[in-house]
Amino acid sequence: MYALVIVVGDVVDQIGRIPSLSGGLILTGVSASGLLWGESVAATAAAGFGLGLGWSVSYVAATAEIGDRTEPWERGRMLAFTDLLSGACGAALTLLAGLALSALGVSALAIGGLVLTIVPSLWILRPRRALARPVSKAARPTASTEEGDDHEIRSVPPTLRRAS
Repeated sequence: MYALVIVVGDVVDQIGRIPSLSGGLILTGVSASGLLWGESVAATAAAGFGLGLGWSVSYVAATAEIGDRTEPWERGRMLAFTDLLSGACGAALTLLAGLALSALGVSALAIGGLVLTIVPSLWILRPRRALARPVSKAARPTASTEEGDDHEIRSVPPTLRRAS
């Protein structure tokens, strides 16, 4: 999954974050559904490669999108939080997949994987007006120190504000 991340990053930059994110999810879903048609080692290996590639594309695109949509002072915490959620969901889904596999079989697991990736992809591609606010290129806003100017900067958390 990590071996092609440099190449995947370049592809994501060329195609765009949103199309790459959706495309990665679709590739993951199609690869998961590939378990319905092939049971050979080669088919399973191809499905596994598609899963890894789709995961890599969608993960790199999502991380880049989060980086683009957050201010520099909030970016680290946001990326750490999404990594935490990703790890927790990955662990939970792994346990649930084992239960689903033993109770329902490979077909149910493949269809579930397809649904869990196609639905978010369609949601991402839905028509909408505008996404979140554009991010300024400044490292973070600072307060003016002119005489009589005591307004508070509300976009920066109190712990990160400069003392005047």
